[in-house]
Amino acid sequence: MEFSSLVEKIKNTKPHPEDHGYHKSVVKIIEKQTELIKLLQKIYEEQSFVRGTIESFINDLSTTIRKGKKLKEPNHSIKRYLEHYMLQYSSLVIEDDKDVLMVKNVSLNIMKNYHDFLFIVKLLDDNFVMTGVIKLLIGTLNTELLHKKIVIKNFL
Repeated sequence: MEFSSLVEKIKNTKPHPEDHGYHKSVVKIIEKQTELIKLLQKIYEEQSFVRGTIESFINDLSTTIRKGKKLKEPNHSIKRYLEHYMLQYSSLVIEDDKDVLMVKNVSLNIMKNYHDFLFIVKLLDDNFVMTGVIKLLIGTLNTELLHKKIVIKNFL
């Protein structure tokens, strides 16, 4: 499946009357967080092991919106973990590495709009598999940064 098809699927999902504002928030993120969407597309196309997880995440989210379900409240949120790394990525001083610059820009844009950040956290908290993939991707990114002699403080 093409990544653009996944984006269109979620945008074209007809929300249930009791949608809880999820559809509007997702469409807003798709339209305003363009760097995030580009990064997700890059990951989707280059990292074949995450395709199924992303497709499942979109299907589950689409079902939640269509049926008017509420997102689950987790026992442990990914909020502090994501915030920890996004704040570090957003403060990186880098100009010559387009991939690292993309991560920096995504982090900056998300952290500039804390409402978007909190909604992304809520979406991830609802899907433990996607949360695990995000943590794996952050670990992989941190390893790549270390090879480039960029040190990121680990989350405790």
